[in-house]
Amino acid sequence: MITTTYYNSLKSHKKIFAILFCLLFFIYTAFTYPYFTGTIGIGGKIQPEPEKFPQVLMDSYFAGQFDLSKNLFLRTSFSMYTTESIFKDITFKNTESIFSLDEISLTYLGSFGQISHLLGIHLGEYEPVGSDVFLQRQFGIPSFASRLTESICGISRAKIYDMSGIGGSYVVKLPKNIAVGTSIYYNKTENFETPEEDDISESFNTDFRFASAGRIGAIDLTFGLTMPMKREIVHDNGDTQKVILLIERADMHAGLTAFLGSSNSSSLLFQAGFTKLIIDPSEENDEKVLSLNDVYILVEPRFVSKSMCISLSLFNMPKETRENLFYVENPVGISLSLYTPWISLSAIESSCDETAAAVVKNGREVLSNVISSQIDLHTLYGGVVPEIASRKHVENIDGVIKKALDDAEMKLEEMDAIGVTYGPGLVGALLVGLAEAKALAYAADKPLIGVHHIEGHICANYIQNKDFEPPYMALVVSGGHSHLVYVSDYGKYEILGRTRDDAAGEAYDKVARAIGMGYPGGPKIDAAAKLGNPDAVKFPRVFLEEDSYDFSFSGLKSAVLNHVNKQKMMGEPIVPEDIAASFQQSVVEVLVGKTIKAAKANGVKKIALAGGVASNSTLRGKMQEACEKEGFTLSIPSPILCTDNAAMIGCAAYYEYMAGVRDGLDLNANPSLRLGDR
Repeated sequence: MITTTYYNSLKSHKKIFAILFCLLFFIYTAFTYPYFTGTIGIGGKIQPEPEKFPQVLMDSYFAGQFDLSKNLFLRTSFSMYTTESIFKDITFKNTESIFSLDEISLTYLGSFGQISHLLGIHLGEYEPVGSDVFLQRQFGIPSFASRLTESICGISRAKIYDMSGIGGSYVVKLPKNIAVGTSIYYNKTENFETPEEDDISESFNTDFRFASAGRIGAIDLTFGLTMPMKREIVHDNGDTQKVILLIERADMHAGLTAFLGSSNSSSLLFQAGFTKLIIDPSEENDEKVLSLNDVYILVEPRFVSKSMCISLSLFNMPKETRENLFYVENPVGISLSLYTPWISLSAIESSCDETAAAVVKNGREVLSNVISSQIDLHTLYGGVVPEIASRKHVENIDGVIKKALDDAEMKLEEMDAIGVTYGPGLVGALLVGLAEAKALAYAADKPLIGVHHIEGHICANYIQNKDFEPPYMALVVSGGHSHLVYVSDYGKYEILGRTRDDAAGEAYDKVARAIGMGYPGGPKIDAAAKLGNPDAVKFPRVFLEEDSYDFSFSGLKSAVLNHVNKQKMMGEPIVPEDIAASFQQSVVEVLVGKTIKAAKANGVKKIALAGGVASNSTLRGKMQEACEKEGFTLSIPSPILCTDNAAMIGCAAYYEYMAGVRDGLDLNANPSLRLGDR
């Protein structure tokens, strides 16, 4: 159809397919990482015919990007497909095929403050309207294109109207994921079956584009003019006169792509546009302002379950669009697609004294989860020493990441993104993991996703319970945090209560030290409490104000210390098991009571536990009893997922990735990061 598409009538096209595929495979393996990224493939379609051998059509494609420098990118995409069956009965036959050079483009990226400028020149189909290529390149979002139009046959097959030709573009990317741009290009259309002079037409085109992407979806709006060009004038007397350039008219074209939702949940894709709107139709040529044959409409609701995606496509497609599609032949129709999503992320956690790495598939399937703990080392000091923790992270992190990839039997290049904890936590420890994640993301050219540590703990419930979904009430209790969080949706958190002084886990450590049990206090008090009497000592239950969901454990800790000192002064025996049981019962009653109260007040029927203290057997048991009494569903991660680990970070990163969140290499550690902030 254009100057970069050629009709081939060569013989033995099966050999050409094999040679082309081998050549592309060589390029892929020879130049992959770090200077080249791309994909290649080969496919086919079988069309049954009555009383005949089925028709077998073949298709191959290549698409890739060469990083010529930090700011200069060369992209290319081409495909080839047969127009006739490669078989005659059961033997190969010589078949005709079409080779399509979809894109060759050179793009320069320059940044001034928070504004990026992209200047490009291209030959072929450049970021076509109807494809999500423009949104992916500008905002790094995952593909949401329809499987009906985005086949394996190259990017140019998913388009509302033709933007092929040779030209240039200029795009300005503004803060808050907004991009505006313009492009001009020259197009030459040719009928390849009858390539005569009368069948060749030329046009000059200009387009304006606006695009934006966020957590709730993305939009890509384009409109422009097509101005047919002539090289000669025909006078009334029939004489012709050659001219350099003549533009007699201007036709409009436009396209809209709107995607609401995210790839991990039910969503809606809506596309509409027209290939030609004649501003001044000619009655002599029986032209209309707008013909239904020039209108493109695609409405595709998608329904996502934990293991299956279903999309229903209702469409009306112009002839020019259908000609470039491999699976669509009729102008109007309905299509149903079933497929399984696959997103793999590598995740790193180093917020305190565990060095951890994991590989997670689709957010909820853990392919590997490696943890290197420093508990034995810090036990010598009675608690975590930040400087020592940071040094051990530096020593261990490379080996931990390598083992995580090996256990998952995957390579870094196969990851879709790199997730990492960037706060809150010990600043030195956070910096080690963050620096490693940045290096990996840069070297492998993968998106970087910063994850809040508490969000990771909450998301551990999605790994443990595959069917667990928002909304629910989450109780996060650990050595550094005690939060009561209302989770309304993936990535949406409202903190209802938090500790005003000591966190629950911190109180456990201090009480354990006071009664001679040492570090770490949580598991030691839990074990000792099973041997003690929880009613032996009447410690206070601090519920604070009646309408408050906050916690306070400093007073309880002081009460324990005062009891121990009093027993010593009076010469009375100190029974660590009784103190542990009484202290633990006081903590658990407050945690369970406030959580149930908050769930009732917010109208949710599901509760989730998270954090290191969620491993506590008494807390798990009492919360289960309370939930059964109230008719609530309770989710509790396994103990290995309660402690600091990278699998939970990978899960949280997955949902951020699906929501379009991307972080730059300037992302910094934030030891006091608030949940919900970025």
